[in-house]
Amino acid sequence: MTPPTRWGVAGTGGIAAAFLDDLAHVPHAELVAVGSRTLDRAQVFAAERGGVAMAYADVVAADLDVLYVATPHPQHRDLALAAIGNGIPV
Repeated sequence: MTPPTRWGVAGTGGIAAAFLDDLAHVPHAELVAVGSRTLDRAQVFAAERGGVAMAYADVVAADLDVLYVATPHPQHRDLALAAIGNGIPV
């Protein structure tokens, strides 16, 4: 049995939702974490899509196999570098 690939997503907007619509068709992919600037927004999104809601600072350090960054462009660099610094592919 192939273990799941544990995904996290940083961002809770339309791009994140579209990405997760497609991720649902990827064998062995599992959404485990959703990060947002506000925990409230992460909780709403996670309730709809799955995964554990957390702040950006936590999602870039979570136990993930890969992180998809779906934030506005000005936030991409810092989130990506933080995840990479924690050994998470982006």
